[in-house]
Amino acid sequence: MYQSGTESEYGIWKDSLVMYRTGFPFPLPPPKKELTLEQQITWDYKLNTDWESKDVAEINKKLVASLEKNGRGMAPDYKTANCTEFLTGFLSMHFNLRPSHKSQINVVIPNQSIDMILANLKAGKPQPEYGGVCHFVTANLKGVGLNYWEDLKPGDLVQWWWHSGRQGHCGIIKEVNMEQRWFAVYSSTPKQGFGVTRYPIDFDAHFFFARITQTDKQPN
Repeated sequence: MYQSGTESEYGIWKDSLVMYRTGFPFPLPPPKKELTLEQQITWDYKLNTDWESKDVAEINKKLVASLEKNGRGMAPDYKTANCTEFLTGFLSMHFNLRPSHKSQINVVIPNQSIDMILANLKAGKPQPEYGGVCHFVTANLKGVGLNYWEDLKPGDLVQWWWHSGRQGHCGIIKEVNMEQRWFAVYSSTPKQGFGVTRYPIDFDAHFFFARITQTDKQPN
C-alpha cells in the first residue's frame, strides 16, 4: 500500500525483498531469471496449494480462480493499480461497493498519518482500521477475522505494515509454508503489477488477516 510510489519508498520496499531473496530467514534460492505471470503462479519450486483439500472453502477456491483469470487485466502494471486499488477493483467484482469504501481499504484515517499508524503499531496499540482491507471486509462485508498463520487458506486476505520504512502492503494469500516460514500472495507490486510474490513470515511487520465468507455477486 504505497502512498506516493516515490523512488526512495520503492528502494525501501525492494530492500525488504532482497533480504529474503538472499536467504534470510530461510535458504530457498531466488529465481534464476525474471518470471512470467504463469511461471510465478506455478514457480519452479512449486507452491503446493491444495485446491482439492476439503478444508479449503469452496468460496476461497472460486475467488482465487477469479483472481487468476482477471488479475492481470486489473493490474497490468503498478501505475494502473497499486495494491489497494487492485484489491478494491477485485472486491468490486464480487461485492456492491460504495465510493467511500476505497478510503477504508487504503487505510485513510482522519487525523492519522502513516507515521502515527506505525508508531501505534510499534507501541502495541493497533486499531481495527489499520487492518485495511481485512478490517473493511469484516466490518462492512461478509467476512471473519483470523488470528494465526496456521489458520490461513488460499483466497484469504492479508494486510501488513513494515516496522522499518513508511509503507504497508496487502494482497490475497496463495500459500503459507509454516515449515520453511514463508507466505505467497497475489497482489500488485511496483516491479510487475499483478503477480505472485513470496515473503518471509518472520520479518519485522504487523499483520492482519481475514476471510470472505459470502459474496454479493457470483465469482467469475
